Amino acid sequence: MSIRLRLATVFTVATAVIFAFGAWLFVFELSSGLLSLLDSQLKADLIQAGRLVNTPAKAGTGLPLPGQVILQVFDSSGHLRGSTPDSGDALLLTAAQLRQGRTSTLSITTSLENESERVVAEPFRAHPGWVAVAATSLGTIDRAVSDVESGLVIAGIVVLLIAGLGSYGLGRAALSPVERLRREVAALSDTGRGATVAVPGRTMRSRLSLNDERSARSPS
Repeated sequence: MSIRLRLATVFTVATAVIFAFGAWLFVFELSSGLLSLLDSQLKADLIQAGRLVNTPAKAGTGLPLPGQVILQVFDSSGHLRGSTPDSGDALLLTAAQLRQGRTSTLSITTSLENESERVVAEPFRAHPGWVAVAATSLGTIDRAVSDVESGLVIAGIVVLLIAGLGSYGLGRAALSPVERLRREVAALSDTGRGATVAVPGRTMRSRLSLNDERSARSPS
C-alpha cells in the first residue's frame, strides 16, 4: 500500500470515528430534549386529572393516537378510579410503578401492543395515596429521530467520500516532490558519472553530483 493510500485510509477512518461519535451525541441530545419537552406537556395535562375521578372508562384500545393524551387516576389500592373517554381498561402502569408514583414523579417509555408510549405519573394531590397518570404516543418523536438518523447516514457517506478523496489528493500533492526525488535518486545508478538531482525548496537550483557524493563517502 502506498504512503498516499495509507494516509488517506488513516484520515478517513479518523473522520468516520469522529463523525459517528458526533452523530450519536447529536441524536442522543435531540431525543433527550424532545422527551423532556413531552414530559413537561404531560405534567401540565395532569392538572385535568381531578375532573376524571369516578368517570368510567369507555370502550377503546387504550392506545393514544399521535398528539392524543390519555389520563388515568388510580386509588391507593391500585384500582382505576377514572380515565379519559375511549381510553379503554388497559392499565398504563404496573403495580410496582404505581407504588413509585405515589411518592414521586415517574417518567418512563413503555411499549403497549408494539407501540411506544411516554408515560408520566405523579402523586394525586387531591387524594393522598392516589396516582395520576398521563400517556401519549411516541410515534411522532420516533419518526422525527428516525428521519434525522437517515439524514446523518447520508451526510456521513458524503463526508467520508470527501475526506477520503481530499486526503488522497492532498497527500499526492504534498508527496509529489519526494516521489520525484526518489525516482531521480534511483536513476543515478543508471545515468552514471555526472548525474545530478534537482533539490526543491531553494532560491537557486541545487544539484548534487554523483561524483561529489562518492568522493565525500570515500576515505581521504
